[in-house]
Amino acid sequence: KMPPKYHCYTCGKLLKTVVGSVTECSDCRKNSQRKQEAHIMLMQKQIEEFSLETERQKKSLEHLKKTELQKAKEMKELEIERARLEDKKLENAQTTELGKALIVSVVEIEKARMSKDLEEK
Repeated sequence: KMPPKYHCYTCGKLLKTVVGSVTECSDCRKNSQRKQEAHIMLMQKQIEEFSLETERQKKSLEHLKKTELQKAKEMKELEIERARLEDKKLENAQTTELGKALIVSVVEIEKARMSKDLEEK
């Protein structure tokens, strides 16, 4: 009785011997192994690139957070400065009003004194 004939399931070549469940000729097996190794290398490279990109994005995000915090701090400082200037403006307006009132009073006093002087003469 003749043993069953096995063919390589990739290229169809007749196999002389079959080891276990492997039904591939040595050339196809080597080729498959090379393809797997190349695929593994490609995947490792993609993982590495993904890791680098993730790291870059993380650093970029940290920088953005710091920038946003700095902007918020500057905005707060500007708001405080604006409020201070607003207070100063109000204070100046009140001082100006007091000054006007004082000038009016001095003018009134001068007028009264002058009219008194004229009456005496």
